[in-house]
Amino acid sequence: MEYPTWNNTAGNYDFVPLLDGNRGGVNENSPVYEGKINLKLHSESPVYVGSGQETMIDGRLCRALIRNADGFPILPGSSIKGVVRTIAQSVSYSGSCAELLRIYTDNRGKEKLGYFSNTDCKCLVCTMLGCMGTSSRVYFSDFKATGSDTEIINALKPFSVSDSYTIKQKYFIQDKPKGFKFYPMGDVRNALGSVPTECVKAGTTFIGEVVYKGITERHLEILCFSLGLDGSFPLRVGGNKPGFFGVVRPEILSFTCYSSGSYKNLKIHDLSEESKQMDPVKLASEYGKNDSDVCRNIDKLRDILNRKV
Repeated sequence: MEYPTWNNTAGNYDFVPLLDGNRGGVNENSPVYEGKINLKLHSESPVYVGSGQETMIDGRLCRALIRNADGFPILPGSSIKGVVRTIAQSVSYSGSCAELLRIYTDNRGKEKLGYFSNTDCKCLVCTMLGCMGTSSRVYFSDFKATGSDTEIINALKPFSVSDSYTIKQKYFIQDKPKGFKFYPMGDVRNALGSVPTECVKAGTTFIGEVVYKGITERHLEILCFSLGLDGSFPLRVGGNKPGFFGVVRPEILSFTCYSSGSYKNLKIHDLSEESKQMDPVKLASEYGKNDSDVCRNIDKLRDILNRKV
């Protein structure tokens, strides 16, 4: 297949395969924890999360960043949660969730790609981050940029599947999804396009928090891993990932953890109770180490996210 010349980096992605089955659910009598992780995200490339609007900057009509009420660029909590969910699903037995990826035809007769909701799923990821019928037990604040230093970069033109493969060729082997798609790193200057895009400059930091309540130690392990807290891979956030935008690395500012009853019967937190001495880096590094299939997917994920092209 051939990509248009203006988008010759668009094929720089790879898949972490699905782990079949829906193993690894939660014992409802398992002890659970609550607490908060304060994080700083260091951007190593330009970052763009669009507002869905355009703005005039220096006489140029540009795709505009999303900002908070004070005018600072942000990474919405929903975006960070989506990144964490995708990573967590790629390294856990959440295949039944991923297999809900389906091709459908829109009202104009065009093929589209979408996920269909898995109602009341009991896999490790859905019992932590929620699904239809199950509330999330982890909450992500918006991550606010510590400055408002931005630049305009001619980013790649958003492309549709009609510009490349058909949907089925691109995402499926026969009728089964290839897995979860991730992008490697690269030099933005080698992937310039034709769309003026307002973005946060590389080197900017974003600060926010992740609050959790009623999750097991195994949930904590996959949460800390999927946030990249062991430092073994960067996260990829926002838009224009084919153009190498959105590479960020987390720094832990603080981590608190308290007992919170059992998964089925949460208790009201006693503020006088001593916090649990848990190390988020160790929790992240412990995840999946005793499961060869999970370890294989972890290695594949790290390979893609650390790959430079």
